[in-house]
Parts: sequence; structure tokens; C-alpha cells
Amino acid sequence: MNIPCFENIPEIVLENKNFLVARKPHGIPTVPVTGSEKYSLLDFVSKSYPEVLEASPDTRKKDEGGVIHRLDNGTYGLVLIARNKKTAGFFINEQKSGRICKEYIAVTKKNGVNDIPEGFPTPAFYFLDKKDCPCSIQSRFRYYGKGRQAVRPVRLDEENRLIIKKTEKNIYTTDILSVDECRQKYLFRIRLVKGFRHQIRSHLAWCSYPIIGDELYGGEKSPFLELYAVTLNFRDPETERNIRCQLG
Repeated sequence: MNIPCFENIPEIVLENKNFLVARKPHGIPTVPVTGSEKYSLLDFVSKSYPEVLEASPDTRKKDEGGVIHRLDNGTYGLVLIARNKKTAGFFINEQKSGRICKEYIAVTKKNGVNDIPEGFPTPAFYFLDKKDCPCSIQSRFRYYGKGRQAVRPVRLDEENRLIIKKTEKNIYTTDILSVDECRQKYLFRIRLVKGFRHQIRSHLAWCSYPIIGDELYGGEKSPFLELYAVTLNFRDPETERNIRCQLG
């Protein structure tokens, strides 16, 4: 398992008449942020493919264009973008049905941390040994902290009514496919089908393995968030052929 060599300039890695797959660098938003002049991935893509700005279906915000899924600002990797409303509608339905699969690499310290951040369920969802993989982490989520900047997992058997009241109803699963060891670090290979904001970051922190560069969830300080969206699996909207797009 290799961490992709990254560039700070966005790039189109797959072009089709109905959709694009773009590579988002660290540190930029996927779509424009209200009240911010920060350059986004959508801004970059729309310079060469202006039709993506008009591809947002009526059920979504217009400023998201044809972007099918977002990555956190700090996350590096692949984003699927529709070039027309029909394709956007197809992909949104595919995503809701669990037919768009995303794989990530997350880098953590080998020894993890002793304490999980405040507000996490206790005891921690401990990741015992890399030999236990593949394994899965499941929870619901609730927003946490000032301005709802973070999230916290909520156990499926949670009984605290105050917590339950603030909790999203859906159950989210983080599949840990494998764990490799490299230079006193763990490289987690992770699969998501349906995702929630900060899901991987929060779930790994709950396991006492916060991602390097993720200070919001107790991770070691680093210039970059060591989270990489490396693979997209989806169906072509016309041929229904399976497509696998992967960073080298």
C-alpha cells in the first residue's frame, strides 16, 4: 500500500462526455464556501468545463454544481463530478443506493494515543491488532463543539436521551480493509459506501488512532492531513459498465 505522490494543483484524471474525476489537493474546499474567497476544486474544474456549474439537480444547492461528493478541505484525492443534470441525478441515486464505493488511505502513528478526545463514547472502540482486519466500525453521529466544527460517534445502543436527541438517525459504517506498517506508522486502507462529515477521522480517533495532521481529533501536528481518497468505484451512467479510478 503506497501513499500517492501529491501535487498542489488540481487535475482532471478521467474525462467522459457525462462526467469527470478530478484530483483535489490538500487545503482547498471541494465547492465554494459561503463568505470565503478561497479557491475551490469546482472553481478550477469550471474554468475548462463550465457546464459543471449548471449540472446541479433541483434537489441540491446550485453552488455545488455537478459535484457528487465532497472531501474535507484537508483531504487529498478523487472527486466525481457530473457534467449535466441527468448524470448528476443518476450518480446521486447510485450513491443513495450504495453503488458508489470510495477507498481511502489514512496514516496514523503506530502506537496510537492513550486518550481519546472529549465527548467520545467510552470505552473507546479499540482497534486491537492489524491481524483483526478486515473489520468494521459502526455508529450514528452527532455534531459537536462550537460552530459544529467537529462530530462525535454515537453508539448504536446509546441510552442517553440528550445525546440521542442531537443524533443523526442513519447508521454509518467504516470498513477497515487492511493495515500496513511503515516507519513507525500505520497505513489504514478504508472503504466507505455512505459517508458522514469527518466519518473516517472521527472513527479512527475513537479507535485511539487519530490521523496524523488531524489536530481537531487529537492527531499529531503535521503540515498536511494524512488522509487520501485514492479509489472510486462507480457505474457508467450510459453503459452501466463498472469503472474503477485509482490514484497511482
